[in-house]
Amino acid sequence: MSFSAIFLSFPISVLFFLQALIRLSSSSAIRSEEYREYIVDSGKNLILPCVVNDPFTAIWMKEGHKNRSNWIQQENGSLLIINITMNDAGNYTCSTIPGNANLTSNITSSLDYKTSNIRVRTPPEAVSSFAVRASTVIAVLIWEYPPKKLLANSVRSFTADFRKVPEEIILDDNGSIIETEWERLDPLNISPNIRQLEVYHLIPNTSYEFRIWANNHLGPGEKTTVTATTISQWQEKDLIRLILVDVRNFDTRAWIVAVAITMGILVILTIITSAVLFKECHNTPDLRIETIEIKQIIV
Repeated sequence: MSFSAIFLSFPISVLFFLQALIRLSSSSAIRSEEYREYIVDSGKNLILPCVVNDPFTAIWMKEGHKNRSNWIQQENGSLLIINITMNDAGNYTCSTIPGNANLTSNITSSLDYKTSNIRVRTPPEAVSSFAVRASTVIAVLIWEYPPKKLLANSVRSFTADFRKVPEEIILDDNGSIIETEWERLDPLNISPNIRQLEVYHLIPNTSYEFRIWANNHLGPGEKTTVTATTISQWQEKDLIRLILVDVRNFDTRAWIVAVAITMGILVILTIITSAVLFKECHNTPDLRIETIEIKQIIV
């Protein structure tokens, strides 16, 4: 290739390069930005930015879906999400296509860019399990809460209360049922690491309702309710039954050994006491003889 051909081809290549740059700049490509993650409380509003040269070519999608009822696309291409719920959590992408292109045919070839991931914080979920073990006047509340949910829901504390189940339904003047008031258990804010709580001063043979729920900065979570009945106090027939059980399980050999040891000790003590008294009797002087001798001397 001659020098003149190289010289003539150089401006042409530069021209093609400049033309390509102009086309790329006019295609409203999304500007490069870092991946963003948003943590937002349920019920709040959030704006997701989408920086493009031509905002009217920006298209928002959430995991393959678009145009949700609570989406409002702004004039600058950003997306406003109002009254966020758990359904709004997930990955969002902002796409851009040429303004004169068909949306359906070009959506796969558009310049997609994942701009954000939304994590929605809500009030805590209910405990995974809840049980009550009741005796006569004491009840033990036992519950479980998975550690992963404890961290994900940002649980700050647990709260529990109880009430007595009425034996009969009581109606007010308007015919409405009068509900028994709930009594809050101490402590009011149970540590998130505790999984057991004791309740005292209950009434024997009585049914109670117990509730427990988790709390975070958004408020109380879903409540779980369990009904339990305390055990009745011991009656005479129950005591007799327990005594009979002990009698059946009693070992007579142990009783015989205990009686033998006791009788042996009593015999030994009797012998020792008799010996001491006998010795004292023989060592005592004859007071009668001394008295007669004194009288004779006086006479």
